[in-house]
Amino acid sequence: MRELPRLSGVLPENNQLNDATEWEQYMRRTRIALLAAAGALLAASATAGTAVAAEEGDVVVFRTELSPLTVYHAPDGCQKLPPDAHVLANRTDRPVTVYADPFCLTPGLIVKPGYGSHVAPGSGSFSA
Repeated sequence: MRELPRLSGVLPENNQLNDATEWEQYMRRTRIALLAAAGALLAASATAGTAVAAEEGDVVVFRTELSPLTVYHAPDGCQKLPPDAHVLANRTDRPVTVYADPFCLTPGLIVKPGYGSHVAPGSGSFSA
């Protein structure tokens, strides 16, 4: 017989396990409880990580390591990119098109929602 600490509702009143079947049931319940706790912890940490991301509906442009990010909140229509733009991240729920000119007139590169793209310095503009 094995002597184990009392867990409410898991072990018999005399706090002893009489055979292998009871031991297997005890271990199965413990394993399920641990997996459920680990899953809850993982889900909580995953939702906390998304809270620090850019707000939905933003286009974020990285220029250089020496300059802050340029954030376009809910962009509408043609937006001129900074001349030293390097990477564009589409955090909107619709496609964004990057153009080679500052007036959104030339054929452009389409960036899907949730994706990003390198942009050539002096690319010009984007539209959302």
